[in-house]
Amino acid sequence: SIGFGDTWTARNAGTSAAQSHPTRASTNILTQMKRALFGTGTTATGSSGIQSTNLAAWRGNAAGLGGFFFFARLAMETSASDIRFMVGLSTLNAAINGEPSSQMGSGIVIGADSTDTNIQVISRDGTTAHKTDTGISKTATGTVLDFYAFAPPNGSDIKVRVVNVGTGAVAVDNVAKTSNLPAAATFMYVQAQIQSVTGATAKTLALNRLYLESDT
Repeated sequence: SIGFGDTWTARNAGTSAAQSHPTRASTNILTQMKRALFGTGTTATGSSGIQSTNLAAWRGNAAGLGGFFFFARLAMETSASDIRFMVGLSTLNAAINGEPSSQMGSGIVIGADSTDTNIQVISRDGTTAHKTDTGISKTATGTVLDFYAFAPPNGSDIKVRVVNVGTGAVAVDNVAKTSNLPAAATFMYVQAQIQSVTGATAKTLALNRLYLESDT
């Protein structure tokens, strides 16, 4: 990956929570994928992830300002029914330590709260979150997903898309989210984070890429 004018901050909390780079194998679509693996370690509430050091994108509050195109390819490699995770843009500037729909502050992410059965696309305006259900179980390990989010400069919506890379099935088909969007003048970080809720076995989020293009 290439980053202009930014660096990355590791977000690891708990015993042995860390990033790793597993050896690629021909077993399936996930194992053959070049990826960073974020593991929650052996602490029951351990977390792991990465965040842009600087604020990176905003919707824009006047003609010709703001706007972004965000893309991520990800998968749950080791999961649990009560994991939390989020990948996308948000104002959180710390290791995740609670439900993403609250912890994200303002933003637009693909992720799940501990109480969600399925993976969601979540938008939040700083106070209230809105979820779009992908229909994909968060315990479906090995399912590689592409997540897209596009906001035109000074636009009134964020269009989101989720695709199962292995099957080509479109789970969220260019849905224009208009509810509970991050405020137009709010800048957000790029991030990918996962947190365990119970148990001493590491849960892992696989990340192939994060891509952000700013319109202005």
